Amino acid sequence: MANFKKDTTTVRDFAAGAIKSTGFYAGTITKAYDRNSLSSDAKAIHIDFVADNGQSGQIDLWHTAGTGLQTDKNGKPLPAIRSINDLLVIVDVDDLKSKPGMVDIFDYDLREDVKTKKMIYPELVGRHIGAVFQMVSEGKRSQVNGEWKTSTTEFKNRAEFKQFATDDGLSAREFLDGSEPVAIQKYVDSLESVKGEDAHIIKQASNQPNTPSGAAPAEDDYEDDIPFN
Repeated sequence: MANFKKDTTTVRDFAAGAIKSTGFYAGTITKAYDRNSLSSDAKAIHIDFVADNGQSGQIDLWHTAGTGLQTDKNGKPLPAIRSINDLLVIVDVDDLKSKPGMVDIFDYDLREDVKTKKMIYPELVGRHIGAVFQMVSEGKRSQVNGEWKTSTTEFKNRAEFKQFATDDGLSAREFLDGSEPVAIQKYVDSLESVKGEDAHIIKQASNQPNTPSGAAPAEDDYEDDIPFN
């Protein structure tokens, strides 16, 4: 006769893979903890987000630059500072503080989640919110002779966080004003379905024989984020 005992430590979160399309998603914050850069003084709040459709996304709010400051080279607050403020407005938290705790973090060597001591944000975990993600095309990364390299010929798409909202699609300003949800949809409509994809195609074409000279304009660094109040 078979005998089974409950083990709550092995229960896995349901997930239908990573977010696959640019758009607005309602979902739940499942993890929130401090993340520090390994090479500088940069710091972030890391958030794991699971959408209602089961797809997941990761959000890193880099609130402190490598210089140790929360401002850019022009003295302006980093974009993540505004995103964090929007999030606090949406979840109605006046003062967000971290505290020591344990969180499951995936270990790429062991290929499994490992309980790790981190500074965590319990007030964020379990909150049902909205978030906008945009698919971004980037070179695949792989290890070559022990060093991580980014391919210039092979690309993959990943979901990049863009903007917080309420779970019914209100921007932070609309939430405060009690107005109709308009801004978030306009923002989503303004985004490319896959950012950077066309530039990669042009780069690849420019490396092919018989490509006309001057056919591949340089990829610029234009930042298409639209600020929200």
